[in-house]
Amino acid sequence: MDPWKLFLERLAGSNLIAEWRLTSGAAFFMAPPPIEQIGDRGFDTPGPVQFSELLAVVVRANQPLGGLAKTNDLAAVRSCLPLRGLSATDHGDRIEVQVSDCGPR
Repeated sequence: MDPWKLFLERLAGSNLIAEWRLTSGAAFFMAPPPIEQIGDRGFDTPGPVQFSELLAVVVRANQPLGGLAKTNDLAAVRSCLPLRGLSATDHGDRIEVQVSDCGPR
């Protein structure tokens, strides 16, 4: 199983807002997709995203959103980690999750 799939299944239904960075250079903010939108190779949002396109997911304790701020529960993210195939860097105020350099995807 792709580690991104397992990570997203663990976060599904949470009230987080994360920054999603793609290998194309695109970045966007959204909540983890609902479990029924997570497939074996990716997930559906307004447009489909393949796990192979995901570069990183960044969850900030306080995520600015156009003049507002969303408070995220970083403990919920920490409880989903570690996962083989993903590495996570905990900066205290944010957690960055990305594909690790070792291990199969």
